[in-house]
Amino acid sequence: MGELYLDLFGTQKAINHKTGEVCEYTCIQWGWNGRDAFKVEGVIKDAEGKDVYDFYGKWNEALFIRHKETKEEKELWRMSPRHELWTHTYCLSLFGLQLNYIDEEIA
Repeated sequence: MGELYLDLFGTQKAINHKTGEVCEYTCIQWGWNGRDAFKVEGVIKDAEGKDVYDFYGKWNEALFIRHKETKEEKELWRMSPRHELWTHTYCLSLFGLQLNYIDEEIA
């Protein structure tokens, strides 16, 4: 039957209501060849609406920002290492599964 996968796509907006900063980003739809799989592109604007950062990466690996003027790059987030049962749990993280392990010594 094939392999199960999740495809996020479309344009989103994240707003920091305290500072007025806005991140507008697009999750690129996965095509037949898989070249743009998990890809994210966007821009972060300050409270005045000026583009300050480019926002990019892959939502299943890592996300980055790059300052428009200084070209300085910074990693914002990186996915945690996968657990040992990754392929048997539909590739969901332990957080996604809400698994609770019981310490054998306590039980």
